[in-house]
Parts: sequence; structure tokens; C-alpha cells
Amino acid sequence: MKHITASEFPLRYGPWALVAGASEGLGAEFATQLAHHKLNLVLVARRKELLDTLASKLTQEYAVEVRTIELDLAQDDADSIIAEQTDDLDIGLLVYNAAVSLIGPFFAQPLQGHVSEVAVNCRAPLTLVYLFGQRMLKRKRGGIILMSSLSSAQGSPLVANYAATKAYNKILAEGLWEELRTQGVDVLACSAGPISTPNYIASLPDTPKRNTGMALSAYTVVVETLAGLGQGPFVIPGRQYRLANFVMQRLLSTRFVITLMGRVMRRMYHE
Repeated sequence: MKHITASEFPLRYGPWALVAGASEGLGAEFATQLAHHKLNLVLVARRKELLDTLASKLTQEYAVEVRTIELDLAQDDADSIIAEQTDDLDIGLLVYNAAVSLIGPFFAQPLQGHVSEVAVNCRAPLTLVYLFGQRMLKRKRGGIILMSSLSSAQGSPLVANYAATKAYNKILAEGLWEELRTQGVDVLACSAGPISTPNYIASLPDTPKRNTGMALSAYTVVVETLAGLGQGPFVIPGRQYRLANFVMQRLLSTRFVITLMGRVMRRMYHE
């Protein structure tokens, strides 16, 4: 497929982009790089102070318009609130980055925590894809990016429900990629490994030296994800993770990989 040039990007995916889960880390990096591409932004997250700070920074540095929506995406009416507050905007790109991730034995977590994972990681992206996808089909152009995870490729102990929700995002994006690719709308799943974000670092055990050496930078993940938009149904940022995924999915048995993931997770979190 033809690579989308910098000058074509705002024409195909602008004039507005909505980034869900945009207050810091990967979401903030998506917002920054999209502002660099000259897209106006709607930033959605729970923490208003961080959103407002980011919005001010992007407005000053890139001369784009930025609108913020303070919202918990676990709410049943999250899509209705977003629909109302974006009704006057021509949104050409949806980036769904928000996620809830519980780490630990499945039954050590409260049921409501698992339900919240499903609400934020599955229901909210589904409803926003439906909302903005319909608009994009009418205008015959646009893009949708759903953040998945390499943990979604098989059962992943200690993050069993999280991995299952990320598998939903990947499969949804892949199916919609084929449905919409001839109608001007590009859909992409990003299956990322560890990313050096504040949330990832905070999730690691509180030891003098936290093992973040294998984590990719948010900058790298966003660059490779945006480059993959319009090129295929999914992208795996980082050469090392593409190789690891090939080995685990093509050369090893599913049973072995699941067991290996359990060992790695227990070693990481000192269970």
C-alpha cells in the first residue's frame, strides 16, 4: 500500500482527532505527534489538570485547536457525553488508548475491577468506534487506532482479563480493517509490548532498580503506529517485539507460551 505522506496526513485524517486516554504517557505522545501533523485535538481523560496543561502546551507549540473532555470512560453514558461535546466537530481520526489494567491473581481482584476493565477496554472503544466510524463512512475518509497488547496473543497469567480485553480490540480492529478499507476508512490495531510510561513504571514492584530496559519509548510506539495507519490491520512496534511475537506464535506451542508468560509475570511481580 502507498505510504501516506506528511502533507496527505491531515487531509486524510483531519481536521480533528480524538485521543481517549490522553492525559499523560502514550496518549499524550499521540496527541503531541498528531498536533505536529497539524490536526486539531479532542483530548479525553479523567484528570482535568493534566489535560489542561497538555492542551495549553500543544496550542502554544503547534498552533492547533484543542478541546478537553474530563470523563471516566467506565461510565455507561461516556459515548453520549463525547457525542454531544463533539457534535460540531469533523473528527477524522479516533485513537483509543485508555485502559484499565489489574495485575495479580484473577480471584485476588474484586469482580467490579474486572467489570471496569471490560467497560473501559471493550465497551468504550466499541461505542466510540461505532459513533465516529459512522461519521467517517459518510465523509468517505478517516482512521481508527485501537491499542491492543502483545499479551492478547494468548492467555496471560496475572493479567488474564486485561489480556482478554486487548484481544477483543485486536480482533475488532482487524475485522473492521477489511470491512472499511475500500470505503476510505483505515483501521489499525497496535499490539505493543511494554512501553515506558508513568503507569507502566508505577505498576512495577517498588525496588531500587525497576526493570524498564526492555520497554519501548512512547515516542517510538507512536511513530511506528502512525506510520502503519493505512498499511495493514495491525502493527507491532519495535523490531525485538516483532521477532518475539514471531517466535512465540509460529515456533512454540500455545501451552508452552502460556506457561512461559506465567513464569515471566511471576518473576516481574515477585509473586
